[in-house]
Formats: sequence, structure tokens, C-alpha cells
Amino acid sequence: MIDENADPDEPYYYLLNNETFRSYIQVVKTDAETGETIPFVGATFEIYDANGELVTIQITYPSKQTLTSFVTDESGTFITPIKLPYGEYTLKEVTAPEGYVLYTEPIPFTVNEENARRKKASCSSPSPFRTDRKRDSLHLMGK
Repeated sequence: MIDENADPDEPYYYLLNNETFRSYIQVVKTDAETGETIPFVGATFEIYDANGELVTIQITYPSKQTLTSFVTDESGTFITPIKLPYGEYTLKEVTAPEGYVLYTEPIPFTVNEENARRKKASCSSPSPFRTDRKRDSLHLMGK
């Protein structure tokens, strides 16, 4: 609010918060036919930034380590341990769960405010993962 009686030669001061947008990423492997999550441990993924550089994440608990890949748990999901900054990324499956065929196509995705607000962010994969026993697909979820 500007005071009409204020001295026009006095500067106005504003506090702006221009923090870079960040979001956790949750990856969920689901069956393309049933829509149900594939609850298997062991699908391993790597995330690459827009420059094609492998995303590495430093964690300190329970011990200090650098993560370069992310593995699904018994629920068939993983969540990045820290928020990724706004931008374009590519997800690559590097190890498939036992009994499934490795999906070798890179899957581009975007971290932005719009996707983080959605329950399920879009994944621009041209086709679902295909396996020898079942068909599965991938959902990226902002957190």
C-alpha cells in the first residue's frame, strides 16, 4: 500500500522471495493393462539433467554417501531423498526387477510448479515399459 502523503523523494523498500522452485520426484512402476503398481524391489533408475549429466545426490544419514541411482522398494516406488530444482530431466531404467525386461528408452520429464501440484505429473514416454511377463508403465509424481 502506498501512502499518498509520503515524501515522493523517499525510496520504497520491498522484500521479494525469488527462491528457485524445487520438488521431490516419486517414480511408480505400474502395470499398463491394470493400472496397478508393480510391487517389486529392484528396478534401478538414473536421472540425468538437461545437459545429459548424471544427477548425483549427497546424503548424510544414516551415513555420508553419494547417490547416483535410485532403486524401487517393495511397493514398486522410489522418492528422491532431496528436492530436484526446476528443469528438464531424463529418467533411465538401468536394472529391471527380476523377471522383467529392461526398458532402454530414456523418459523425459519436467520439474515445475505445475507438475508438482498434480497428483500425477505427465510422463512423455512414447510407449509403456514392456516386459516378458507383464506390461508396465511409469508414473512420475511431484511431492
